[in-house]
Amino acid sequence: MQEVLDYFDSVVYNDLPAHLIYVPEMRLINRADIFGIVRPHEVIHNQMVLVLDSWTAKARAKATLMKHLNYAIFSHRWLREGEPTFADMQTPAAKTGPGFEKLARFCEKAKEYDCIFAWSDTCCIDKSSSADLDEAIRSMFKWYRNAFICIVHLATSSSLDDLSDDPWFTRGWTLQELLAPEQIKFYGTNWISLTSHLNDKDTDEDTHTSIMRVVSKVTSIPFGQLMNFQPRTHQIAMKMSWAAMRRTTRIEDTAYSLMGIFDVSITIAYGERERAFFRLLQAVVEGSRQGTWEVLAWLGERNPYCHSLPKSPVSYKPLATLQRTWSSGQISQSDIPWAFACGDPSLQISPRGVEVNVLLVECTSTLDESNLHHVLSPTGTAGERDDSYDETVAIQSDSDRLALVDEFALGVLDFWNDDMDEGLLKANQEYICLFLGTGPTSTALFKVRTNNIITLKVRRDVRSKLTKVWLA
Repeated sequence: MQEVLDYFDSVVYNDLPAHLIYVPEMRLINRADIFGIVRPHEVIHNQMVLVLDSWTAKARAKATLMKHLNYAIFSHRWLREGEPTFADMQTPAAKTGPGFEKLARFCEKAKEYDCIFAWSDTCCIDKSSSADLDEAIRSMFKWYRNAFICIVHLATSSSLDDLSDDPWFTRGWTLQELLAPEQIKFYGTNWISLTSHLNDKDTDEDTHTSIMRVVSKVTSIPFGQLMNFQPRTHQIAMKMSWAAMRRTTRIEDTAYSLMGIFDVSITIAYGERERAFFRLLQAVVEGSRQGTWEVLAWLGERNPYCHSLPKSPVSYKPLATLQRTWSSGQISQSDIPWAFACGDPSLQISPRGVEVNVLLVECTSTLDESNLHHVLSPTGTAGERDDSYDETVAIQSDSDRLALVDEFALGVLDFWNDDMDEGLLKANQEYICLFLGTGPTSTALFKVRTNNIITLKVRRDVRSKLTKVWLA
């Protein structure tokens, strides 16, 4: 008995949100209040018929108790004003207006799923408490994952044809609210169900997946990821591309809303602006040893806290687009390098910059006749052209940047990593590169910003010593 009760305590205090709506009374409760509502001793005594000394009986007891903790969670687009707050839920007179009406409709749907508890981000977070806010932001993905059902309200959609224009798909926080739940239900304008099914992620029948096929097309998120997303630190560019077209009101939330998707945690510090995204990338790299090179393959605005990293997720969209093109076979190659362990597993990000091993390919540079971009030609150690690679590589970069470069090289990021000191490039494959150079006063390599993702086609197998570079 005590083991089961301890399990119940652990779930309440570790897996459930700090505050919930008690649906029958539409009042806000905290975790301690749950014990007075569910009464775990009585549940076990009344419903368990086997001796609790057996493993099976204990498992059944836990499952029975967990059914009494089912909660519905809300995903929606906030109104410009009038959403009920944590303080409003303490004041009966404040429970009026369009925001509260929306909350009431959500709770009605929760009842239909036999959930006596519900959670909404508008009123279930005490934003006056930094500890409460910090826990909510760090735990948000987990709370959506643990919910019995996620109720999504698409206020501007009356059919599946409207989904592409619904603002819910443009907000930063709703990305994890789409990916995390195991069960989800979409409602449209006037709370009309957009499908005839209880769970829109139900895959028992093909017809159940129709709305998720539309969502996949609208979001560019692969169908399999929508149906069974697992948070990890790999596939950085792909996940960043999902967030690229989404917006958050606070700059920092661009990073905070992605913590759960990458399964990392960083401290919450509103006011730090783009530094939050820098710290997110730092945490992702620290938590992974596969594919971390992707953090360096970006285009666009630099992060003011580390110029070798980008300012926001949108900078990773070009790489993700290229990866999808290669994966679909539009570019012929015998294999895809990043499907395996590749790149530098010891890549490190610190406040001083990025330290990474690359497979260095020396090049000569010429300006093409149109004067629009430079052309690099891989060379051997003696300066002759190296026919292990395609003859030329086009570089799109501003002329004022190139004027600062004396000698040129390409740093291959996604080499095959089968040796600590050497990298391998396989024949007939394309690889992602950094454009590197040395200046007139130093032999140290630095990254030259380009306007295109640089790829290098390899004609035959190349094995070479790796070169460590420091990118400020």
